[in-house]
Amino acid sequence: HNVVDFSVAFVAVVGLGTAGGAPGLPFVVAAGALFGAVLGSILSWIGAMIGAAAGYWIARTIGHHVVVSWLKRYKRASSAAELARDFHGLLRLRLIAILPLGIVNFVGGLARTPFTSYMAATGVGIIPSILIYSYFADSLLERVGNGRSDALLSLVIASALLLALSLAPKWLARANQ
Repeated sequence: HNVVDFSVAFVAVVGLGTAGGAPGLPFVVAAGALFGAVLGSILSWIGAMIGAAAGYWIARTIGHHVVVSWLKRYKRASSAAELARDFHGLLRLRLIAILPLGIVNFVGGLARTPFTSYMAATGVGIIPSILIYSYFADSLLERVGNGRSDALLSLVIASALLLALSLAPKWLARANQ
């Protein structure tokens, strides 16, 4: 009973946070640590999808002018808006994580990406990073908690994969030149 209540509350917090432009990474790491890799990934994905839908509509409607002025602080937001006009462009934004999850939510709304394409690209595109971050948070805590000596190895592997994921946009940009 308490796990269900806590899970629902967690999903709501993730949804509200990412709808307001917060990065999704801290939520995903917390989910992996609190719920384990599988349940943490599922809850993170559900919360991120709720936040994505809300952020999209905020940018398209009531918060349009606020979002536009706020995104001017992000140099990559205007080029991302050009990319986010269709499913494939938005999927690339989600997969290579050029901008934080919450920012891409707004960019999709401002770019007027069709809502179904936006949600489909979001649903597919956020899966890899959610799985990686959630798995490694869970794995690291499990190994540290059990006193296993390979916790440091897990940390090194997790750090290397996360670094590679964060550098992927630069590598792809160089490959496209």
